[in-house]
Amino acid sequence: MLGTNIGAYITTKFALQRTPSGAGQGGNVGATDGAEIDRTSKRPLHISAKLAVGYKTTLASGNTLAITVQPRASEDGNTYEDFGDPEVVTVTGLGGGPQQTGMVEVDVNLIGAPAYIQARVTPVLSASGVDTAEVFGVWILGGGETIPPTESDA
Repeated sequence: MLGTNIGAYITTKFALQRTPSGAGQGGNVGATDGAEIDRTSKRPLHISAKLAVGYKTTLASGNTLAITVQPRASEDGNTYEDFGDPEVVTVTGLGGGPQQTGMVEVDVNLIGAPAYIQARVTPVLSASGVDTAEVFGVWILGGGETIPPTESDA
């Protein structure tokens, strides 16, 4: 039955290593480019993706963490340009400064995309001398050009 095993239809790829910023890290780290993914190196060729960037932050009450997640693409794996629209999420510190976690998700249409993709993530703390944040990411690739065999086909 189609759709009973989503794992057979998607592939996950490392997108961005854990990147800390804020107090003890020299402040805001600026834009960080993630790992290069050659989407033509294996079949099926995926035509859609979700770029998922997780965060963990500790913010004083009222302080903010703004995270911009921008998919990027390249024909040659050297020169990357923005591909699709960025997603921007702002997290506001709660009273008492508890640790907050969450996920920023960007849906990416890869139809007509160049061979190489990567993530650019920019976390910005409003008070980088006292607050902290960590970001990390994965690509979830799907929509391949072929449907994988089912167990009954084996």
